Amino acid sequence: NVTATAWFNLSTGALGTVTGTGSPSATITSVGNGWYRCSLTYTPAVGATAVNIQARVTTADNTNSFTAASGTVGYSGIFVW
Repeated sequence: NVTATAWFNLSTGALGTVTGTGSPSATITSVGNGWYRCSLTYTPAVGATAVNIQARVTTADNTNSFTAASGTVGYSGIFVW
């Protein structure tokens, strides 16, 4: 019943596409040393019975695909704190 999606560019600190129901809004703020605080806020519609929250790694704005960088050894993705 509820969707809210935002794309955050963790290489440049830029906010990408923000879409969804309930008028979602998003921000990305540098907190130093290559870390960013990413926020997605929305208000579920009255009567919403399901909320789905996901975090995904993608390679471009408004896409759901990811391919590890060439030469990556041991891990590819993001650290979440």
